[in-house]
Amino acid sequence: MSARRRRPRLGALLSGVLLALVVLLQAAPAWAAVPQRWTIADSHGDRWQLLLVEPFDPAAAGDGRLRLNGLSPGAQTDHAAALQLSDAMGGQWPLGNRSAERVPSGAPVLPPGSAQFDLGRPEPGPSAFLPLQLRLTMADGSIRRLPMAPGCVRALSDLWAGASP
Repeated sequence: MSARRRRPRLGALLSGVLLALVVLLQAAPAWAAVPQRWTIADSHGDRWQLLLVEPFDPAAAGDGRLRLNGLSPGAQTDHAAALQLSDAMGGQWPLGNRSAERVPSGAPVLPPGSAQFDLGRPEPGPSAFLPLQLRLTMADGSIRRLPMAPGCVRALSDLWAGASP
């Protein structure tokens, strides 16, 4: 086979590979495209680390998890209560508690200062341009309000927009 005949095939092959990469990157969840960690303060002045993470188990329900880790001593979250996400216009979205995923099956104790929630796919979801707040239930029944950083709000919006149906 001559060099002339190989070049068009090589060009077509490279074009196909590039097209496949573009399709895969667009279809993939936005995990790699967003920062995944923020430090925020709650209504009592306690600090929390907020992370956007993939589920440990690929077969787990939902598209991602929002994890809160208490950075202040003594924080104890309720491992059964949902996390309430709300915006400035009165929109509300409950995020189911998935804290039990954090430990092996049958483990006796969940981390007291850490909780994990299912991000789901809210329809319609919150706007990327409105402030969002989390309402976290603590083990003693008290409520902590955590205003989300603008970068985290945009990351959530991008994640939900990029999630495959």
